[in-house]
Amino acid sequence: MPRFLDIEDKVIGPLTFKQFIYLGGGFGLAYVAYKYLGFIWGFVFIALFLFLGISLSFWKPNNRPAIIMFQAFLNHYTKSRMYVWQRPLKSERIKKEDIKLEDAKILGKKMDHGKIESLAWSLDVLDRNQTDSNSIKENEN
Repeated sequence: MPRFLDIEDKVIGPLTFKQFIYLGGGFGLAYVAYKYLGFIWGFVFIALFLFLGISLSFWKPNNRPAIIMFQAFLNHYTKSRMYVWQRPLKSERIKKEDIKLEDAKILGKKMDHGKIESLAWSLDVLDRNQTDSNSIKENEN
């Protein structure tokens, strides 16, 4: 049985054919930008084309080729989108509001400010007592 079917062959030195094409395209576009715009005026385009070629060749976000991410990016920003909001029916709204009111009543009964303060104080005091008793036991040993 053949193994490693998902690994591409290294065709040109340490590069696969796709990597070679991406690098060649990026460097080729950077060279064209340099020839037509010069280094000073074309610096942004040169850097963009080099970055694009190198990232398409070697960068693998989430162990997937970067070209898939760039395709998803272009599809997201070029595709038209339609946002639809649908108002819930009155019966659904009443049920949700009733549930929220019941939850608020239950929470209001259970959570009292004084009870929370006393709980925090008791936890603080108990924690201090335990650390003090632990330090006394260590000193005795």
